[in-house]
Amino acid sequence: NDQMGTVGDGERSTICGEGCAMSCVSMVLASLGAKTGDGKALTPGTFNQWLINNDGYLCAGGDCNNLNLTAPDRRFDKVHFNSEAPKGSFDEIADGLASGKTAYVAHVCNRGHFVLLTRPTPDRLGFFVNDPYYSQ
Repeated sequence: NDQMGTVGDGERSTICGEGCAMSCVSMVLASLGAKTGDGKALTPGTFNQWLINNDGYLCAGGDCNNLNLTAPDRRFDKVHFNSEAPKGSFDEIADGLASGKTAYVAHVCNRGHFVLLTRPTPDRLGFFVNDPYYSQ
């Protein structure tokens, strides 16, 4: 269980402890065939190491595990961080997923966890997700 975050005056954790956002971005990049600079497959572990080595984490409010959301843009030309702005409508998100050109990492559980949206449910009342922590 790899240490994550940046050295600073604040708390650091592990991928299993607080790596859900980073793991979701890793899933998106891996699905696009992205590799590390030395050609290794992108996994949460290899992506975490790249982030550590490339200013991919920020310290804020005593927490040094904050993902620098623009860091992946510097290395991986297949991804661009859009915003943390208010979410679009259900249909806008579903259309973005269907196009294959947009990935959505959702902040869930009272903003305490991140999941990767994959597609709308058949009843269109929610989304299926890839969850880096929970299996159900």
